[in-house]
Amino acid sequence: MKKNIQKLLMLIVLILISGNVYAYNNDYLYKNEDFYYENIHYDIEIYEKGIIKITQRRIVHYNKPLHGIIVNLGERVNYNDNNNKITLINNVYDFNMISEHNYKTTRDHDTLRVKIGSPNYYANMEEEYIFNYKVLIKDINKSYELLNFKFKDGDTNSIKKLTFKITSYKDTDFTKMKFYKGIHSTLEFKNIRLNFTSNSIEGEVREPILNNESFSCNMMFEKGYFNYIKKKDNFLNVLFIIIALFSSIIFYLIYYFIGKDKNLISPITMSIPNDITSLDVSYIYNGYIDSTSIMSLLFELANKKYIKIEAHKNKFLVSKIKDYDGDDKSVKELLSCLFHDGLKIVNLKTKNKKFGENLYNTFKKIKKYTKTKFLKDKKLYNNNIISILIFTLIISIVQILYLVFCSFSIMEYFGGINDEENIMIVTCLMIFNFLIGILANKFYSNVNNKYKIVLGSFITFIYFILYLITINHIQKGVIPLTFLDVLFSLICYFNIFLIQFLSKRTEYGNKISGEVKGLHTFIKYTKEDKIKMLLDDNPKLFFDILPVAFAFGLTKKWLEVFKELDYKYSDIDNFDYLYSLDTLFSIADFNNEGINYISSYGEYVSEISDSGFSGSSDSGFGDGGDSGW
Repeated sequence: MKKNIQKLLMLIVLILISGNVYAYNNDYLYKNEDFYYENIHYDIEIYEKGIIKITQRRIVHYNKPLHGIIVNLGERVNYNDNNNKITLINNVYDFNMISEHNYKTTRDHDTLRVKIGSPNYYANMEEEYIFNYKVLIKDINKSYELLNFKFKDGDTNSIKKLTFKITSYKDTDFTKMKFYKGIHSTLEFKNIRLNFTSNSIEGEVREPILNNESFSCNMMFEKGYFNYIKKKDNFLNVLFIIIALFSSIIFYLIYYFIGKDKNLISPITMSIPNDITSLDVSYIYNGYIDSTSIMSLLFELANKKYIKIEAHKNKFLVSKIKDYDGDDKSVKELLSCLFHDGLKIVNLKTKNKKFGENLYNTFKKIKKYTKTKFLKDKKLYNNNIISILIFTLIISIVQILYLVFCSFSIMEYFGGINDEENIMIVTCLMIFNFLIGILANKFYSNVNNKYKIVLGSFITFIYFILYLITINHIQKGVIPLTFLDVLFSLICYFNIFLIQFLSKRTEYGNKISGEVKGLHTFIKYTKEDKIKMLLDDNPKLFFDILPVAFAFGLTKKWLEVFKELDYKYSDIDNFDYLYSLDTLFSIADFNNEGINYISSYGEYVSEISDSGFSGSSDSGFGDGGDSGW
């Protein structure tokens, strides 16, 4: 009897010693970390429509003073289906701190990052953190539905004890749930104590989970288990499309009766229309002003005997004959630049940085004068700004209401349109709509007609894509984009496209645009036999048209027309006051080379153009790693 008692005592001592060694070894492992978890408990509640509410209780043991912990809640789910890797992005939302701790949430790609603690406080030993949040798990679009939850990521600090309870909104056979422990492990983990009820499972992992290990669960449910939302209300969706279509019809009628331009009447003309210059002709036809169209004024001034031009290989001389007595601001500005400080002659081919800068600034002023002239004094378009603003406001309201509809379709998950992100989206939409409306309208009145449809289409197509992206973002991927979303967006695209046509040409704009178009047609397509007939009435036809041909960039074409004709420049009265013979052969080069022909101007433009700046896991959602701070 005495021997048996001694043996029993020896066995107890051995058990105690081995127990102390085991505890010592584990504590030693934890000492290598800034902190570890004495216990983490998960309380997971499964609801319909893929909503999961998770409450976590974390008891943290600190090995050194820290402000708190950083918890990363991952949204990305990676899993294999018959060796096909599938990735889904779930939604983590409605984070709440239950224990009395400060916290701050930020988003980093597919992770909600929660920084718990205070910069004014150090946790020295143990701290208990309790918080909850919701996760919306997405439909994997398979013949089954999946719960794939990660309790611990491989980057999370060690956990001495992990417990959990999962409860479903309906009876569920949780005995089919599988658990996995370790990095990329495919072996089912068995060292876990489990208890089941008709709709729940409770578990306790019976060994520590170290900081380089992960722990997750996986369970497949029958199709329809989560009862996902598949689409928005069809009746309301169609109603919005009908409203948008009705708006389109109203807007088109407004465009047809108020905004539609009359057809241009383009009589073939053989001279610059009254009260405008060759520069103006180019602006009316092209819708923009360049250095070539400005320099065409020189030839017009030579025709009127204000200046004389001599062009050779290495020089382009402009000589002043008399003072300009007209009232065109652009002409005055150009002559003032050329003949500054009492100069009587200037060589445009001279390399002079200061002269190049003066020309550059003068050209800027001339562009401004010309645009102002045709916006005010000789108005080409009536910019119906009130119609544009009303039109854009109606479109914006319809689009915003549709986004509200999209948001409320998923509001049981994320709330309605009142959250900050959606308010910002609505504000940006309003601003973007007004900007695109005004810009599209501006393109119509400033861009050559053959480009306006292309530009307007491109701008509004980008708008169409951005609006579809906005719908998808508002719905947060819960409800996929449908044909009805695309149809509604297309109608809005059409409505915005119409805005660019709300500006209508004035009577003057219609008349002068027709004359300018006729003049361009004459220069581009007239043949030698027609010119011969016209020269009898106007021997100076070549010179009269030359400034406009230069402005249109058709100098070479105009010269070729006269090349085969028996046309004697010397027969023209006062020919010496126009151009030297050599000048005529240099004009085409001048027209083709543009700003490079005027060395100072070309070099200065290149210099300022170059002065800009230059710069150079494991599957399942859930725990995404943590750290101290």
